[in-house]
Amino acid sequence: SLVKDKGLGVVNCSLLQVLNKDGMPFRSLCEMAGAVADLLVHQGPASFQQVVQLVGAAVGHGVSNGVYAAEIVRDL
Repeated sequence: SLVKDKGLGVVNCSLLQVLNKDGMPFRSLCEMAGAVADLLVHQGPASFQQVVQLVGAAVGHGVSNGVYAAEIVRDL
């Protein structure tokens, strides 16, 4: 109720670009969800480092030496 229709349209469009654009980290992470689930569930106990390496391999993740990937894994 605080956002006018035009503003809401701009926000929606921007959000969809971030979520759907090729090469964006969020899209890549979503595409990797199956691999992460497989590592955590089907392959038995995974080490924290294995999961961090997999998440850190997301396209567009950047060069953070796994720091941001570790934060994502901790949040999960």
